Amino acid sequence: MTAFVEPLNIARVERGEAGEEAQFLFRTWRENGGIIMPSSQMNYLSPKLMLFVPDQSQNDVPKTTFVGRQTTLRRFFPEAAEAAHPTRCLPIDYRQRQASGYSAAIAGEPWYDIQRTGDLLGRGAPDLTLERLILKFGTSAGFERLFCLIRVVTEHQRRDLSNPEHRQPCSQQRLGYRLAKLDRQTPNLSHECRRA
Repeated sequence: MTAFVEPLNIARVERGEAGEEAQFLFRTWRENGGIIMPSSQMNYLSPKLMLFVPDQSQNDVPKTTFVGRQTTLRRFFPEAAEAAHPTRCLPIDYRQRQASGYSAAIAGEPWYDIQRTGDLLGRGAPDLTLERLILKFGTSAGFERLFCLIRVVTEHQRRDLSNPEHRQPCSQQRLGYRLAKLDRQTPNLSHECRRA
């Protein structure tokens, strides 16, 4: 499970290769020159957005000011909703890989990438392929925020036997199966389990 963040050309969003919500958000940003305008479509999209202060933290994501109810962060890390700094619930290795996208958006460049989390989110966390769009919006009064929209492209199955959420299929027991026969054929491993 290799983790990566691959920047993609923003033209892919323009050509319709991104999710519909990312296309809408980019189109709104471009048509309004980065100025946010109230609209019913933006109200619909707001639960899926995260907003950040456009100040670059050293090799980390900026301070979060809003995490929508339907964001990937809230879905997979519900404890983040109650935290003073929600993105700090994520491992630092993961956040550091995300930082360059925020730097580009702070500089006024739209950022679009595809990423795979692999095992960076920690034990028991899902392995996800994500699409991310970051744009800097402002108001006519000069108030600015980075708008981040993340869409789950694929939720990969982990083959982890110790994870109770991903149980392996069981084989059916055959008629006439004898435990005594199994005892004679299988070495006693109980002493090895105690050492682990």
